[in-house]
Amino acid sequence: MRLLVTMFAVLAAAAPAAQSFLRNQPQRVTVEARAVAGKEAGRYELQVRVTPSPGMHVYAPGNRDYRPVAVTLQPADGISVGKPVYPKAETYFFAPLRETVLVYSAPFTLRVPLRATGGPVTLRGTLDYQACDDALCYPPQSAPFTVTVPPPADSGTRTR
Repeated sequence: MRLLVTMFAVLAAAAPAAQSFLRNQPQRVTVEARAVAGKEAGRYELQVRVTPSPGMHVYAPGNRDYRPVAVTLQPADGISVGKPVYPKAETYFFAPLRETVLVYSAPFTLRVPLRATGGPVTLRGTLDYQACDDALCYPPQSAPFTVTVPPPADSGTRTR
């Protein structure tokens, strides 16, 4: 019984340190977002450029048991959001688990169609992902980004 109480006390003391470790992980990708004007007034394409850190890969959509890369946008007045378009992924053999998965290991761009009815509008979003290197996978992370979508009258303008 004493051993059980001691183990519980050790685990309870370690929990805050583990939570702090998970919250303070470095980002394993860089993210740049911009709204690119389309040919029609009010139509834009949100381009989210993702660059994995050297030696890292992130999971692409289509994998089971892993968190694939995904863009999440907060609702904003005057903007309707289309379905994200993902580039073709590469096949990767993860030797430690002897499994083949779909990943992105080189820079890639996710594209999201937008329609603006007013503006300018500031869109806030996150890129959610799980990154791995050749030896292990890290906890899932989110990288925030902000992009300004100009009003439809300024449809020839590009922003970052």
